[in-house]
Amino acid sequence: MHNSDVEELFGRISLGTELRITYETVDVEMDPTTGQTHLVFYPDVYYRGKLTVEAVEEKLKAFTLPISFNKGRIEAAIRSSGSVPSYVCLGMKVHMNGSEVIIDTEIVNGETLVAARPILQSFGLPVIWDPEKQAVVSGTAVLPAHVRSGQSFVHLSDLERQLGIKSHWHELEQLIEFFVWKVIVEQTELAGGAWIDDKGIWLAIGRIAHALELPVVMIPERAVVIDGQGQEWLGKVCGEDIYVSAETLTEILPIKVIILEDQKRIEIMRRS
Repeated sequence: MHNSDVEELFGRISLGTELRITYETVDVEMDPTTGQTHLVFYPDVYYRGKLTVEAVEEKLKAFTLPISFNKGRIEAAIRSSGSVPSYVCLGMKVHMNGSEVIIDTEIVNGETLVAARPILQSFGLPVIWDPEKQAVVSGTAVLPAHVRSGQSFVHLSDLERQLGIKSHWHELEQLIEFFVWKVIVEQTELAGGAWIDDKGIWLAIGRIAHALELPVVMIPERAVVIDGQGQEWLGKVCGEDIYVSAETLTEILPIKVIILEDQKRIEIMRRS
């Protein structure tokens, strides 16, 4: 304890009070704002014994927590524990695309980062690791990543800003929801959904044109779409498609776009 702690307790504890002193280098903490459970590894300042994965498992059993963590991450955390406490998140409940899963997270400088691959794959987006940039690349999106035990973790803000994947924390259920807007083309839901940012709603023109069996020419290298009159329209490349605004989409293709904002749903149909 710090001296100030001792001084505070001095007036509260009478002479002869029994104390129980424990020495542990691993503990379990729950973050009340995110529902994440963390293993906390403290420095072994008195060299009382080497911590093992088995000891960590016993700690989790004592807290009646499921043992479903990545043992490689635990071993790496034990090896890297130094002069300051280190944290390993045991995962976060996530709801996306109609299913609930547990994904790995990391705490970096006080911010929660999420495992990139399961989220991007859930929304049908490509996942490529760029070792030079130390980033996850999905189409033209480049997401700076923190790597731990061979797994890439990215910022929630980058998922939203670059890919339109929004997140919402549900306090009651203690889980985070990832979502994109649903896109329905003549009663059929398209994979990938819509991409929403501060500039509006962006729609995957290639997928939509294919679903309606309408011809469209795309030049991904320039993020350009060419309509039937040869006019070029600028969009944004995301994954393997080019996304354009809803207004631009109706200029390029003979379709109607109905935006149901309260349902996070976009309906697309041919113009009659």
